[in-house]
Order: sequence, then structure tokens, then C-alpha cells
Amino acid sequence: MTGAHKGFVVLLQKSLDRQLLTFHCILHQEALCAQTFPPECTEVMILVIQIVNKIMAKGLNHRQFRSLLDEVDSTYSDLMLHNRVRWLSRGEVLKRFAACLGEVKTFMSSKGLTFPELEQPEWLEKQHFMVDMTANLNMLNTTLQGRGGTALHMLEEVLAFERKLTVLARDLQGGVRI
Repeated sequence: MTGAHKGFVVLLQKSLDRQLLTFHCILHQEALCAQTFPPECTEVMILVIQIVNKIMAKGLNHRQFRSLLDEVDSTYSDLMLHNRVRWLSRGEVLKRFAACLGEVKTFMSSKGLTFPELEQPEWLEKQHFMVDMTANLNMLNTTLQGRGGTALHMLEEVLAFERKLTVLARDLQGGVRI
């Protein structure tokens, strides 16, 4: 709709020969916001995707990992692949990875692959932060969707989420452990 050269809005502006006020819909604004995580968080996601791909890319590795999860009676029977098209999948991939972290470490060490980040408390804190943050963003996105939602209701949900983030930031700056 808002493409820079061939989007509907640009074509309409040319047709009317005047500028129109344009903005992304509230869902897309939230999705764009989620894509602007700090580099430290992006690095966490890149490493998680790299490890998941190492496990899932080869059929033998994938079967062996699923077998390991079955042996230890894990809550989950498999990892999830990240879909770059749908940013919402990011939260589910991170959540599943965090839940299976012990099994992932065991499997990777059995294959002779080492990822020292998986043992670093700072990296693990960032990973858990990403799990929580993407879960909250997914929850916000879900509340913004559906029939019958008014623009006012959506705006209230976004403003409430911003207030939650402000409180979280203040707690983190004050040294409160969450």
C-alpha cells in the first residue's frame, strides 16, 4: 500500500496531484518496532538460528535430536525453524530453544560442536530477555488482531505496552532482578 514508487498511496497521490497523510497500520508499526532490537539481541537470534539449522538441516542429526528429546521426556518433541517472513515465529523459536537448552548442549557436545556462548551467563541473560520480549510482543500482536477491534482499543493496548516497557526499563536501570 505505501510502497515508495508503485504503492497504492503513491499512485493515488500522483493521480490527485497532492500529498496525502500516510502511515503504517498499527500492526505493521509494531512489527517494524520488533525488528529494531539492539545488536546484542540480534546476535543472540543469529546464534540460535545457526544452532537450530545445524540440528535440523541434516536428516540424521534431526532424527537423533528428536530421539534424544524423546529419551529424556522433554516437554517438546522438536525444535522450531525460524521463518524470516513471519517475525512472530522468532518468539516461538526462542521459547522452544530455551526450553530445550540442556538437550541442545548435550546433543551439540555429542557431535563435537562447541558454542561457548551457551555457557556464558551474559549470553543466557540476553537470550532469556529475548524470549520474554518476543513473547510480550506476540501477546500484543494477538490482542491487536481480530474482528471488532476499534482504533481506540488498539491505541490503548499499544500505550499500555509502552508503559510496561517504561517500568521494565526503570527496573533494569535501578538494578531490580526480574
